[in-house]
Amino acid sequence: MPRGKFLSEFEKGQINALVACGKNNVQIAKLLSRSTTVIRNFINKNENYGKNHKGGRNEALSSRDKNHITRLASNEMISCKEIKTELKLEASKTTVWRCLNSSPNLHHRKLKKKPILAKVNRDRRIKWAIDKVGWNTEWEKIIYSDEKKFNMDGPDGFYYYWHDLRKTQRVLSKRHTSGGGVMVWAAFCNYGRVSLTFCSSKMNQYEYMDLLEKHLLDYWINHNDGTWNFIHDNAPIHSARQVNEFLEENLIKKIDWPPYSPDLNPIENLWGELVRYVYAKGKQFYSIETLKQAIMIAWNEIPLEYFQNLVSSMKSRVANVLLKQGGSTPY
Repeated sequence: MPRGKFLSEFEKGQINALVACGKNNVQIAKLLSRSTTVIRNFINKNENYGKNHKGGRNEALSSRDKNHITRLASNEMISCKEIKTELKLEASKTTVWRCLNSSPNLHHRKLKKKPILAKVNRDRRIKWAIDKVGWNTEWEKIIYSDEKKFNMDGPDGFYYYWHDLRKTQRVLSKRHTSGGGVMVWAAFCNYGRVSLTFCSSKMNQYEYMDLLEKHLLDYWINHNDGTWNFIHDNAPIHSARQVNEFLEENLIKKIDWPPYSPDLNPIENLWGELVRYVYAKGKQFYSIETLKQAIMIAWNEIPLEYFQNLVSSMKSRVANVLLKQGGSTPY
């Protein structure tokens, strides 16, 4: 019997799309008016389809297996061992991992931590977003601020690396209490850096007022035209009566902030950028002064465009709150 003609590139693309949609060989054959044999041959061989077999070990996973693996793992918390068991694969866990790692659509990531949002807090976020949904240039006249601790041993959960099997395995030297660290207060706006300073890890409302007077007030006086606002979260020292009185006395208008909403303050993304600068290549520090110096250098290296991009993201953050019905946003 004469051999049927090979599949065209267009037909190959159609088959891959139909497999991704969960169609079986018989269904695909009917849709394309081709034999189930040619469909099966292409799915099993895929990139080697139409090529002469040159011998050697066969692949442990067929194209169908690979599609099933990626579909099962998509956005799920599932191990390679669980995938192997569920799909009844003969391949090893390492082979499953290689399949996932080679997929252009899958990346092995750590879960982002998000605060639990009760209904009352979701409702508050929705109310806040409805009030701000019409804002545009208003976001450009806001000073965003917050505090963060930097450890000398590096940030928690920042210790992944690609191990070269030809080299000695790297280790992370850990000290008790992360080797100590520093607390940082920073503020920025659409026009760049406002200030970054080091403060006490046990700062109270009086220290916080002193910090604002030394590191915020001058910028506020020199730039505010009566339309500016200030943002800080609902931490106890921020919402203390004395702090509110200080802000009122100095005509610093603050924006009410919904609780449990770090995703709405773009300074959280700024902290992430600083962390990448400070701890690049797994760097650790052995004195407070060198850590402080690294933080200040990183702070001054962040380009103006980065601050402006963070500010321009506020409209999208507000829209996402409404889209998620008050739930956590991807920021």
